[in-house]
Amino acid sequence: MVESTETEIPATNGTANRAGSSASPLPNNGNSLDRYGPTIVRFTQFKTATDIPEQFYQRHVRLRGIVNSVNGDGQLLIAHSPILRLPWQKPQPSRLNVRLAGIDLVNGGADWLRHNLSSKAVKFELLKRHEQNILADVFAKRTRWSPLFYNVNQELVRRGLSRIVSFDNEEHLRDVQLIPRYGRLIQRLLISEHYADKRGIGYWKRPNAIEAMASYSVQTTEMIKHSNVATLFNLLYRQTKALSLVLLTTCRRMLPFVFRGLRVAFDSAKRTVTLLWRLVQSKRADLYYMPSLMSNVQHRRHFASMYHAQPFGHRLFRGIVKAHPRVLNRTVLVKNNDVETAMKLLNRNMAAEGLLDIYRRTRYYEKPYQQRNRLSYEICKAIYNEDMRRKIALVTRKNRADRWPGQY
Repeated sequence: MVESTETEIPATNGTANRAGSSASPLPNNGNSLDRYGPTIVRFTQFKTATDIPEQFYQRHVRLRGIVNSVNGDGQLLIAHSPILRLPWQKPQPSRLNVRLAGIDLVNGGADWLRHNLSSKAVKFELLKRHEQNILADVFAKRTRWSPLFYNVNQELVRRGLSRIVSFDNEEHLRDVQLIPRYGRLIQRLLISEHYADKRGIGYWKRPNAIEAMASYSVQTTEMIKHSNVATLFNLLYRQTKALSLVLLTTCRRMLPFVFRGLRVAFDSAKRTVTLLWRLVQSKRADLYYMPSLMSNVQHRRHFASMYHAQPFGHRLFRGIVKAHPRVLNRTVLVKNNDVETAMKLLNRNMAAEGLLDIYRRTRYYEKPYQQRNRLSYEICKAIYNEDMRRKIALVTRKNRADRWPGQY
């Protein structure tokens, strides 16, 4: 904890001459602020970093103000407040860009500053000015009524929310060598950083056993990713990807020609199917099977094989010439212009051959389930008729070895 008091710079008054003239200041050296007088320190409100005299930075004067906001990089925007304010003085807008000296914020540092310093009174010790930014050592109160101040730079390092600027930074190294106050601040920050590192908090937090085991997979993945085999596969992948893009571009260019060829082939196939369908329709009467020309056993076997081999339609033959020889060999003659008698004879012959049944059955569309039911019915009927004929033939036979079977 650092107890801070406001630094006031006394002015050196000259000795009055005997003639009663006004006091003349002593010669000013490079390290004094005599020519500014106490009025500047007590009553002047600085609006920007350039308004502050250069001697204030050399003497590391401690100013005070109120934190308006905190930037994302941890830079404080402070409204400067003079030590005393005259009654007729009105507060002027002031925005001093103050950067915490000697530290770089890490994760959570800016949020901690916003939570603990926003709209609060602070004191900042001037160390250096860089363009419009002020490099300062900042002090703040823990509570509103606390009389003591703590160093914000050291507190951030102790909590692990920031780390000391690397000595690879040439400007930081030059400031350590040329500004003694800055060098002493770095020494205190090193002690705070050792404290945070020893306890493993914030930026210096060490993984526990579970986190260490979980990190092995990540480390292994990184090793595999940067190995020669992974590099080779990556090269092959990029080459394959480039080749695929070339092939894809070529296919896109050839796609219209392919579609055009497919369209021509489809139109040709459509025309061929249409011609075949017309041919089938023209010879439809020649493509049916006449079951009455076969014996009963052949009829039953044929329907059974047809039911298992082709359950959704009849077996087609080459033509009606071989399927119906009796119809072709018979001719109905019309005698004495008696057309009705000739038509009755023709209808009787066609009904005997089953042509009328085929005509009635094919007059309208027959659904698949109706066709299956009809075929099953015809097969069952043929089997039943065959069995009945065998029974009748057995009962009505005349030449039997045992005239009265089963009787003695």
